[in-house]
Amino acid sequence: FWYMNTYSDRRWKSAQSFGRVGETEPWVDETPDSNQRFQIASQFQVSQVLDNNQTGSLIAMTFNEFGHIIASREGNGLMLVVDSNGDGLPDKINEYCDKVTNCQGILALNGDVYVTADGPQGPALYRLSDEDQDGKLEYVRALVEFDGTIGEHGPHGIVLGPDGLIYVVVG
Repeated sequence: FWYMNTYSDRRWKSAQSFGRVGETEPWVDETPDSNQRFQIASQFQVSQVLDNNQTGSLIAMTFNEFGHIIASREGNGLMLVVDSNGDGLPDKINEYCDKVTNCQGILALNGDVYVTADGPQGPALYRLSDEDQDGKLEYVRALVEFDGTIGEHGPHGIVLGPDGLIYVVVG
């Protein structure tokens, strides 16, 4: 239960350093290559599936329960990126919600989408739903309103905690 907020770590030993990465076993061969953009484990790969011309400047993304990508564009609403031909690669972009913009945090949960964004009631944590099942999020409800603006130092990441509550990073 170390991840719960009531857990006490008082009896844990202090962190220790055993040496620098690349110089200490078992990490001798793990020195970062300065010419590579991504450092990935051998069992993974990084592939570009959509380019900037298709997506624009993305500021947040997540996956829904069907494996589709929900992403927010800078200055715009949400888009849904799907695999339209079944080859395992996302290839089609659908407009998902234009009622909120500048979504800095996104959480897909039980068919709904929670975002920290600018919307009809200003900056807020919004709950978005597809009430008529047409593939667009038309129901927008502010759950918590924020002072200030949505931006680089405002409300961001949203996660579902182990206690079933939704947590938002603000600041």
